[in-house]
Formats: sequence, C-alpha cells, structure tokens
Amino acid sequence: MVPPAIEQNPAAPFLALRQASLVVQDGLETGDPSLVAARIAALAQVFQTQVQPLSWEAWPRERQGLLASLRVEMHRQLRLLATDAMFLKSARQGETIVQRRRQIGDRLTALIGYCEVAEQEELQFLPEPPPEPPPEPPPTP
Repeated sequence: MVPPAIEQNPAAPFLALRQASLVVQDGLETGDPSLVAARIAALAQVFQTQVQPLSWEAWPRERQGLLASLRVEMHRQLRLLATDAMFLKSARQGETIVQRRRQIGDRLTALIGYCEVAEQEELQFLPEPPPEPPPEPPPTP
C-alpha cells in the first residue's frame, strides 16, 4: 500500500532524502565527526524507508529505467558516504580532515542532484488536475 503522502505527492520520498542531505551538508564544516557520521546514518535510514521500497511498475518503461538508475546511484553515494564518515572519524591530521569533509560534501551535492532529478521526474508523472467547474450564474429575481 502506498502511504497517503506519496499518493498526494509522489516526489515526497525524494524531497525527504534531499532535505535530510541538506541537514548533513549544513553541519558538515562545523560538526563533530561523530555527529556527521550519525547524520549520514540517519540519511541512509531515510533512503531505506522511503526511497528503496518504491515501485515504478505502473510507469512508462523509459521512465522506470531512469528512476531505477537514480535509485542505484543514490544508494551508491550513501554507501560511499558511510565509508567517508568512518574515515573522517578516524582522521587525525588537519589536512586529512579537510579532505574528508570536502569528499563528503561532494557526495552530498551529487546525492542532492539525483534527488532533484527524481523529484522532477516524479512530478511530471502527476495527472492533470480536473478543470474547475464554471462559476454558477447569479440567481435571477
């Protein structure tokens, strides 16, 4: 069964993932490496619970392939982010810490870009809303 929020807005899972990515990105430069790692784990949880279970079987074939590819790339970036977070936590040299944070930032930027593309694809699939009925004529005296 599709959750009601997704029925109303099929882009909702990608929007949630993008917003979670922005939270990680906002706290990246100043955040404690353990906090950054925890936020990346929470980001992966959003993906696992909201994006991974999506099914596009009712969609046109050419769109299914694109959205499936985006999901694979998102998953790949999340796995790499988890590895980068582990390396960030273990980094001791200032230069290495800066390099790790930059790498995480680049991966988050890519993930956000994938989410934006998926959001646009999902929103294009929304059916046209029904036309509004014409206004009723004023009553005649």
